[in-house]
Amino acid sequence: MSNTEKTELMILGTIHGMHKDNKYYSYDDVFSIIDSFRPDVIGVEIREEDILQPREYLEKYYPYEMIEAKFRYGDSCKIYGFDWLGESIEGNLIPEKYFEALDIKILEKEFYSTKEYKREKNMIDVIDKIRVPLIINHTAEECNNGKYDTAVDILYNLCLKTHLTRSLAISTEKEMLI
Repeated sequence: MSNTEKTELMILGTIHGMHKDNKYYSYDDVFSIIDSFRPDVIGVEIREEDILQPREYLEKYYPYEMIEAKFRYGDSCKIYGFDWLGESIEGNLIPEKYFEALDIKILEKEFYSTKEYKREKNMIDVIDKIRVPLIINHTAEECNNGKYDTAVDILYNLCLKTHLTRSLAISTEKEMLI
């Protein structure tokens, strides 16, 4: 019988800029959780193409906790980037104003500017009134208990019934690739 060690994995969902004002799940809490886990490897939501870029470049495009994890833990463990922002820029740095011309942003802008889909827009507002409080002023454990994910699933299913289907397909493709 072989004597193999089990690999322990922790997936820590973060709330990006909302950590700044969250007294129960602050940036300090994120890094304290990582410190306590003592990882050998950390995956961050930064594209592989961008992971070696300087802080100034990363700050234009990525959340603080991803950048800080890269620099804070880069000497003590392996950092892997796994984000994806579309085929058109694979292997290249992110062009200036890339997000302004992104299909998903254009589709969202069209959706919200049209008078159609009033019912769906109201439903999105209702879902957001449920979804957002699930992570505002909650602990890491509460933010990662699956309730927020369920609310997002409901939101995605609603989007399937509108012309945001293409937008959802783009988001789903990204999730599958990362």
